[in-house]
Amino acid sequence: MANMEYLKNYEKENLRQIRLKVNRKTEPDLLAWIEKQKNIQGYIKRLIMEDMKRQGVKE
Repeated sequence: MANMEYLKNYEKENLRQIRLKVNRKTEPDLLAWIEKQKNIQGYIKRLIMEDMKRQGVKE
């Protein structure tokens, strides 16, 4: 039980969840592409980091 409390506190203090909705009817190609990725979270993070680098933002 103490471990669960620790994880709950850790997530509250350190993590932020961001949701993305994709419309199956109007964006089927986008959804298909995303679902082909082995690691969706890593893929999206990599795209954002590459965009930040192009714009000259330090990590």
